[in-house]
Amino acid sequence: MTNSITIAPQVSDVPSLFEAWKQSHIGSYSDFISFITRPCGERSRFMITIQVVGERHGSLLFNQVTAE
Repeated sequence: MTNSITIAPQVSDVPSLFEAWKQSHIGSYSDFISFITRPCGERSRFMITIQVVGERHGSLLFNQVTAE
């Protein structure tokens, strides 16, 4: 077992991710920013529906998110 720390998702294309989020959520761009920057079960479920690439740097794990 390792003690890796998961960093908040790094979003490379925010407008595209916002469009993907709007397909299943109701809210403004501000609501989306609050949603994507706060960990919760709903965000985890949303992240499963999009492409997330994990990248490890020592004990840190970065998640690069794309809306493809």
